[in-house]
Parts: sequence; structure tokens; C-alpha cells
Amino acid sequence: YDVSVMDGRLVLANRRTEPTTMVPGVKETFSAANRSNLTIVFERDRDGAVLAFNAGNPGARNIRFVRRPA
Repeated sequence: YDVSVMDGRLVLANRRTEPTTMVPGVKETFSAANRSNLTIVFERDRDGAVLAFNAGNPGARNIRFVRRPA
């Protein structure tokens, strides 16, 4: 997955699907605006830097994706 900010909105993209705009929810949680039931929750270190995110939908939960250096 590639997570980026486009036009002030969080966008999640991958090789198989069109980019998905994510809508903020409770702390560190975002849901897909296209109603695909995708939810991601960011993990941060003590300084606030993003370390990873957990993704899930009704069929699969807590799939962890670790941030790679750019």
C-alpha cells in the first residue's frame, strides 16, 4: 500500500485498485470513503512518527503494514 495526502485528504492506493480516499474517525483511525468497509489504524512512536498501520474489513482484521523508509 501507498499512503499519501492528496488535496488535503488521506489517500490509500495499491497496484490492484483505484486510490481510495480515507475519512477520519476516532484517534488514528480512518475508513474508506467508498464504503468498502476498509479501516486503517495508525501506530506511532513516542515522537509521533508513523511506524505502521493495521488494516481490516469484516473478513480480515489487524493486518499490519510496517512503514518502509522512503
